[in-house]
Amino acid sequence: MGGAVEPPQEQLIRSIKITVVKAFGILMRDLESRSRERAVESARQIAMYIARSEMSLSLSEIAGVFRRRLVTVLNAVETVDKDRVLLSQAEHCMRVLVRNGILEGYESI
Repeated sequence: MGGAVEPPQEQLIRSIKITVVKAFGILMRDLESRSRERAVESARQIAMYIARSEMSLSLSEIAGVFRRRLVTVLNAVETVDKDRVLLSQAEHCMRVLVRNGILEGYESI
């Protein structure tokens, strides 16, 4: 399922996941699980959205990293893009990533 990513990209994905987990107050194992609980699902969608918008990864690569189907990643990106609350939460997470020196040059979506 999906392509492999390079080690520096793996570290960035891990940092994105950690930031999102902290923002939502959930556990990493929940984010990486198949849970459909709303908070977990929203956090997962935001993590995939950030990975797509801030990294040069294909949907297929993101699907592989998150162990999801490509259509799930596409749906996550579209859902966050259309939902003001989710988009605001994604922006918050991206600002945290910039503040921590993990993302560069993020201003606003």
